[in-house]
Amino acid sequence: MNILEEANEITKGARQESYGGPELNFTLVAKYWSVWRGVNFTPQDVGMFNILQKIAREQYSQKRDNLVDIAGYARTLEMINYEEDEIPQRENNTSIYDIPKEANDTLRAVLWGRKKV
Repeated sequence: MNILEEANEITKGARQESYGGPELNFTLVAKYWSVWRGVNFTPQDVGMFNILQKIAREQYSQKRDNLVDIAGYARTLEMINYEEDEIPQRENNTSIYDIPKEANDTLRAVLWGRKKV
């Protein structure tokens, strides 16, 4: 199996069952990064940063797994940009990934070491 075929199998199989679709997972990651850094990140940013991380790892040590992961992250970006991925909604029509402002403030304080949990 080549790296593209392997990446395709990984992105449509068990990973989706374990973590949800890439749009769901990358949206949540983007929200946490946004809180942590005070900059708005998108699900697409998450995918691109993951690819860049794998490129850096490949530069340090060439491994087939890095190339499979790069292809996999490119596939997840395709899924986010061109395929529907339903984000679950609460009864009040907010996304399950909407983080209340108070939680944002607390998370930011904890991440920056200004508050103990």
